[in-house]
Amino acid sequence: MKENYSLRMMEAIKEEMQFKNITQDQMAKKIGISRSSLSKILSGHYKADFQIVAELVTLLDMSMDDVVMKKKNKTKFILEIEVSGDAKISNVNIESS
Repeated sequence: MKENYSLRMMEAIKEEMQFKNITQDQMAKKIGISRSSLSKILSGHYKADFQIVAELVTLLDMSMDDVVMKKKNKTKFILEIEVSGDAKISNVNIESS
């Protein structure tokens, strides 16, 4: 059975948007199309041209490999820090092996 790579790619993009809490409306505005058009592209009702896919991938800080192979492993961390007085957070790095 032939795999639908276009649909797999759109699924990966939707998952990344959801992971990064980016709405279709926000993303559509960034790439200059209507939310309705983006919705149809992400659901597979419209086929996106390569330029739109490339813009989505770039804005989501993904690679084409991430999108085609759905390779990116994600873990969402919620970090709560209480600060008082003049304290501030300047940089946080989280690394995994």
